[in-house]
Amino acid sequence: MKTTIALLSLGLVSTAFCLDEYMPMVKGKTEVDVGALYVTPEVGDAATSVPLQVKYGLMAGLDLELGTTYATASGASGLSQPQVAAKYEIGDNGIAVFVNVALPFATGDLSNGYKGLGIAPGLVYGKNYGKIQAVGLASYQLNMKDADDLESDNALTVYLKPGYMVSDKLAVYAGVVYWSAGSANSTTVQPGITYTISDMVALEANVPYVVSTTGAKSWGILASLYFTL
Repeated sequence: MKTTIALLSLGLVSTAFCLDEYMPMVKGKTEVDVGALYVTPEVGDAATSVPLQVKYGLMAGLDLELGTTYATASGASGLSQPQVAAKYEIGDNGIAVFVNVALPFATGDLSNGYKGLGIAPGLVYGKNYGKIQAVGLASYQLNMKDADDLESDNALTVYLKPGYMVSDKLAVYAGVVYWSAGSANSTTVQPGITYTISDMVALEANVPYVVSTTGAKSWGILASLYFTL
């Protein structure tokens, strides 16, 4: 488990945990993340998903991450494109850079849509100032043509997540996510909490609410567990 609650691992910036807003794992440590997300739009059926991720500290300041998401909505279901990421911490200033790759395949009904290779370079910031947490992420995903010659707009994601440490185990935060791809965009607020149960187990929960979008607004509930081995 990370040494401070600000560095707990979560990812709801993308459909899988891989592109998350936290610093690399400690060398030799493995973290397994399991989440459950329920989202209900203003128009249409509710959707559920289960994000899954494994992170491994390869060396000091560098980890490797693998993630995917099982999603179901309106009778359709499947695994999203798997994502593989490498994240590297630069010095001790709270900044890390990463490259996240979305592999060009999916399963089930999700294999019927766009499934091209995606490459997302970006950076994360995670540092505590007393009881104040400063956490953030910015990335830009370049999407290639898929096997069916389909194209998808490149996507920009910016996630700001200021928080406050109520105790050494409990923190609250107010996240804001901006996402855009082509003419589509959305702004999501997601207040939440993180809680460290032990050195091996931590949990997080938040309520994402899409307040501004070119599509349908929605709200949801996310709960995640993190296991460090």
